[in-house]
Amino acid sequence: MPEYTPTLQEKKAIKIMKAEATEFKDGEVWITDKASYKMLGSDGIIQKARKNYLGKYDRELDEVTNKKKIFIPMTEDMVETIVKNIDLDSADINIRATNPNGFSSALILRYILNYFMRRNYFGEILNELLRLFCIDGTVILKSLKNYDKKLGSQAIKSRIVDRTNFLIDPSADNIQDEAVIERNILKLSECKQYPWDNLEYLKGSTSIERLYGLERPLTTQVPYVEIFERWGDLPKYCLTGKEEDKEVWIPTIAIVSHLFDNPIVHKIVENKMGNKPYEECRFRKIFGRWDGRGIGEILLGLQSYINETVNLRLNKARISQIGLFKARKGSGLTQQLLSSLVSGGVIPVNRMDDIQEMPLSDIKSSSYADEKNTYIWAQRTTGAWEVGRGETLPASLPATTAVLQQTGMRSGFDLLQENLGMFLGRVFERHIIPLLLETIKDEEVISIVGSPKELKEIDENYINTILNKNILESLIRTGHFPKPDFIDHLRGIYRDNLERFQKTRYFKINKKILTNWKYEVEVFVTGEAFNKAVMVRQLNDMLLAYSRLPGINIDVDAIFKEILDLMGLGGARFLKTPEEVQIRAPIVEAPRPAMVRPLEETEKVGEATTAERTGRGLAATLR
Repeated sequence: MPEYTPTLQEKKAIKIMKAEATEFKDGEVWITDKASYKMLGSDGIIQKARKNYLGKYDRELDEVTNKKKIFIPMTEDMVETIVKNIDLDSADINIRATNPNGFSSALILRYILNYFMRRNYFGEILNELLRLFCIDGTVILKSLKNYDKKLGSQAIKSRIVDRTNFLIDPSADNIQDEAVIERNILKLSECKQYPWDNLEYLKGSTSIERLYGLERPLTTQVPYVEIFERWGDLPKYCLTGKEEDKEVWIPTIAIVSHLFDNPIVHKIVENKMGNKPYEECRFRKIFGRWDGRGIGEILLGLQSYINETVNLRLNKARISQIGLFKARKGSGLTQQLLSSLVSGGVIPVNRMDDIQEMPLSDIKSSSYADEKNTYIWAQRTTGAWEVGRGETLPASLPATTAVLQQTGMRSGFDLLQENLGMFLGRVFERHIIPLLLETIKDEEVISIVGSPKELKEIDENYINTILNKNILESLIRTGHFPKPDFIDHLRGIYRDNLERFQKTRYFKINKKILTNWKYEVEVFVTGEAFNKAVMVRQLNDMLLAYSRLPGINIDVDAIFKEILDLMGLGGARFLKTPEEVQIRAPIVEAPRPAMVRPLEETEKVGEATTAERTGRGLAATLR
């Protein structure tokens, strides 16, 4: 196989990429004159945070007792509590046109967007993203279009980029302003399929390292290639080879394999769009550094302290159970003889005072208090109180304190959800929607699946469009409008034809109409700002208490639909329209207010908080 020799301009690009990768590989950044952080590497903060979440020690055995140490899952507990309370679904993502005239186009694009999220399993990506967001403190999402063999066309793919394989200036403010390098491990056969240059020189390796900087290679039978993909400014000279372009810097995309071992340049092109296909979201933004501060980093010291406290107590309890003995020097007693005491053995002695058991004090109560206080510190720093887990509150906890905890917890979680909402808004507005409009084919037929009632809005828009076209043609042809009876009859025919498709609709895309407008993406997080379980209970109590009282006009269907919507089931799917059910005369009965079960402590807290968050009073109930 011939040897690869890079050109002068390729050598310039390789030199820049090597220097950046070497400088950024540890992610070390100074935020004050005496305080620095090392984010990457085997001893970096990211790896420590992940080990604490997984409950893994660097040394599993105790140095003194040689017994396996216990790892208290405090970090995992706090992370999972926060993940459950900031959960976002793909259904929370909505789209609207910036121009009112683009309403119909936005409606169609919303269904196309739902089709994209369903096909790319975007809900699973969101779930994984939330967990990494809490553990690492930073999550990176990449969205690009690639050729899909199954579809036989270009398709949009979104995936999470692992922080250990993403190199950036650790003091940068955001991804779009800085040069970034992503490290990928690809199969040799996969690399050969890309339209890259110099593929004939490419060689694979069976020793790979999935996560960069761990120095723990894995041996495989299939050859893999280490690919470095750089997005950022390079001298224009790297593309043209002209001397006058050496000081002209332009946005570029560069792909190099085996950067630190016989590098091969496969692609250097200008990034005409300017934007990078990445967006980042941070748990807590820290001044002076790019990486966010996650739960794993926040609890590093507390996790170490609680582990030490519990394991010291365990060692002392083990010694107390077995006993600690003192032996007279020169009595001939060995450690092996003393070990036989555990199995009920006998120790021969010459004199009774050759061996004596030493008195040991009981474990101090302060040890248990330290463990409890450590958990309280962890809850204060993360906001993950017991009420957020759905646990029964301690009887000793005053209701006022519980309400304050719930209010503070929700406020903190609302901030996290706002960060996630703005992050997803950037992802869809900057990347996914433009790529969707670019890759979708004119006159392409796509299918949309949903409830007939959920598709009613789009059905009515379609029917109105067809009817308006027929009315205009009739006016031009005959000089007058069709009769209203004829229009209603025609509307009924169209409606019946659409209802035969039940949950499926087929659309022929008019690409020109979709690309005429600009769109905004809105992520609904306000629905998470109150306790849904408590709201459902309040509505249910109000329905039971007042639905049969005369003189109170309560729309039972509207309340029931709201309950189903809060439960995430979609109320429109369960309620029938007046045309679908025969209306019966209501049977008037004597008012019998329903008895409402007493509230539990957690529900009292939730109701008080919900009333405060929504600005409404509590639902009145009859006792």
